[in-house]
This record gives sequence, structure tokens and C-alpha cells, in this order.
Amino acid sequence: MSGDIRAFLNLDRLLGDIRTLAGFGAVEAGGIDRPAFSPAIVDAEEWLMQAMCQASMTAHRDGAGNIIGRLGPQTGRTLICGSHIDTVRGGGSLDGTLGVLAGLECARAIAASGLQPSAGFEVVAFADEEGAYHGLLGSKAMAGALEPADIQDSGTLAMAMLAVGLDFSAVSKAARKLDEVEAYLELHIEQGPVLERLGLDIGIVDAIVGMDLSSYTLTGKARHSGSTPMADRQDALVCAASAIHSAIAAMVEEGLADAGTMTFGNLRVSPGSTNVLPGQVIVDSEVRAQDRETIAALRSIVDRAFRYAAGQAGLTTVRGRNVIDPPAPLSKGLRDRLFAIAAKNNLQCALLSSGACHDAQVFASRDVPTAMIFIESKGGISHHSDEHSTPAAIRAGAEFLLLAVHDLLVRGTR
Repeated sequence: MSGDIRAFLNLDRLLGDIRTLAGFGAVEAGGIDRPAFSPAIVDAEEWLMQAMCQASMTAHRDGAGNIIGRLGPQTGRTLICGSHIDTVRGGGSLDGTLGVLAGLECARAIAASGLQPSAGFEVVAFADEEGAYHGLLGSKAMAGALEPADIQDSGTLAMAMLAVGLDFSAVSKAARKLDEVEAYLELHIEQGPVLERLGLDIGIVDAIVGMDLSSYTLTGKARHSGSTPMADRQDALVCAASAIHSAIAAMVEEGLADAGTMTFGNLRVSPGSTNVLPGQVIVDSEVRAQDRETIAALRSIVDRAFRYAAGQAGLTTVRGRNVIDPPAPLSKGLRDRLFAIAAKNNLQCALLSSGACHDAQVFASRDVPTAMIFIESKGGISHHSDEHSTPAAIRAGAEFLLLAVHDLLVRGTR
């Protein structure tokens, strides 16, 4: 084969695939509801496997529910291009989906070019990246990164899998021999405003931030809202509001506002009645940062804020079990390769960190050479029906991914 591999990429076909997949789980109010192990995603996965087979790939679903298409040799060394096609409630059409469908388009281009690589090329749609049941489930299963507690399911995930014809006991059987994985690549929308602000086509990711998710239970006294004087109240919701405000203020005061993020995204109020004081509130708290020390510092700030607020109000507070995903630096060698490819093709790139979790971090944490490519997100919007990237940005990302895939298949990763 000679010439530019990008000549074999069909943007109209890729955009059509994106529109088609957006129809699975589309809701009348706007956006897409396509959670893991739902009827909508099963239909989407069936469509995807058919498209993979039409692209000269073999296709199957593994024990964890991952959809795997493979081009070239069916065993041995493998280059994986992956992401996910599950969505959050009311999500957009590009989060995760772009990486899977651009990978599929790369497979079509490689097949059409006549290239006969010595390594297999796989496109993978990982199960439950978004965490409807267990975040990053599919990639963790494939990478052998599930902890024993993760696969001792309480029944919810097992029932969801059974409803779509999958066996939860087979999840652990999805683990692969990672020494055969040459590299892992993932194309993704940025989900932030930086590339658009800089006016650049491509972002190359140096690291994916770590995350600590914990819950705090504040317990006061549920009393009649009309007959309990303001001075005599032990209102768990007011205490939660005070703790949240204090934690964010302390993050700023301690100079950590630019070093990470702190979010309180879910409150469960009991008894949840307009005429009863909240006797108990459970607050979900998430902190993210690029290094373990900052994550620990942010978690300490939240701990102190909740203890202090509870003590001042005469309430008790208990912190629940932490769920921690450590920061994941990506491969410098692959990153340098990507910058070299960009320079050779006169593409302007920025070095970015990812504030969102991705399947890529699982492979990076298991010492698989891993790289991520970002394209701009209009307005930095994601996890919303207004999520959008222009056709020009999608073309830039897909073509750059194809250049990287072609380079790695021809030259290898060593």
C-alpha cells in the first residue's frame, strides 16, 4: 500500500453511524437514555456487531458484556482501540460513542487499504463505563483489574445482566493476557472548554485524574416543622448545606481550587416531607485531582467540614466506604509518537489532562502502553443533550486516530 491512509476514511459514513447510534435510546425530551444492560443498549450493540462484521471484522460479546470486533490475525499481539456506547440519563451522542465508531471507521480504512498487519486490530465498546451498576466494569474485567469485592455482587448487576441474557458469573472470565496487548488507544471528546478556547484541533492526554468517592451520613432529629422553634432544631439538611459550603470555601482558602475538583452531586433526605424536619441526610462527595496527595488533602477538607458542622449543630456524622480510582499517567512513549505524527502532518496539538474517568485509565494502571486523543467539545458541554462537536473536529480526530493506528500497526510499539 502507498499513499495517505486518510484517503480511505469516509467522514459521511462515520457521521451517519453517529446519527444511527443516537437513535438507540433517544428520548422525546432530548438526549439519550442508554444505560448498561438495558434493552436500548442491547439493540445498539447488535447493530454495532453487524457493522463490525460488514467491515471485515469478527465480532462477539465477552462475559462482561464488552463488544469486541477484530481485524487481522485472530490470536496473538493486539492493538486495541476502545471506548463505550452506554450513556448517562439524557446524555449526548458523542461521549464514548465517538471513540468506538471512529475506531470502526479506522478498521474499514485499514481493510480497504489492503494493509495486512502482523498484529490484530480490535475495536472494543466497553460495558458500563458510566457506572449504572459498576463504573468501568467492562475495561476492568478485560484488564483483570476487578477486586474480589467487585465481583461479589449484591444481585442488582446480576439481575440486570440476566435480563439481557448475560451471566454475571462469567464477568471474571473476560480477563485478557495483557502482555499480548501492544497498546491501547482511545479517541474522546474533551468534555471541557480548553481546545475550543485555544482554537486547536487535537489534544493529547498526559494523565487521567484520580477520584475519591465517599458518602457522609448526618443524623439529627426529625420533628414537626411548624411546632419546633428554629433555635431547637437539629436539621440534618441545614447541617449538610453548611458543611458543603465550608468545604468548598476551605478548598479555595487552602489554594487547592486549581489543583482539583470537589463535587456534592447527590443528597438523600429522610423522611423527605415538607412538614417534617430532615432527620437524616446522606451526601455523596467526590474529589478529583492528578496526584494522590491532592486527593487526600481534598478528602481531609471534606472530612473536617462535616465533622465541624455536625459538632456545631449537635448532630452525628459517619463517613461511608471510599471508592478510589487512582490517578493514571499515560505512556510518554506513545505520547511522543502522537506528537511526532501530528508534527509530520502539520496538526496543531495541545497537551491536556483529563478530568473525567475513562476506560483508558484502567489499561494504563495495568502497565499497558496507553494514549488518549481529545477533540473539542463545543462550549465544553457533555453529559447533556447539547453535547456537540463539529464535523470538522470529528474529521480531525478520526483522521488523527487513523494515522496513529496505521503507524502502530506498521511500525509496532517498540
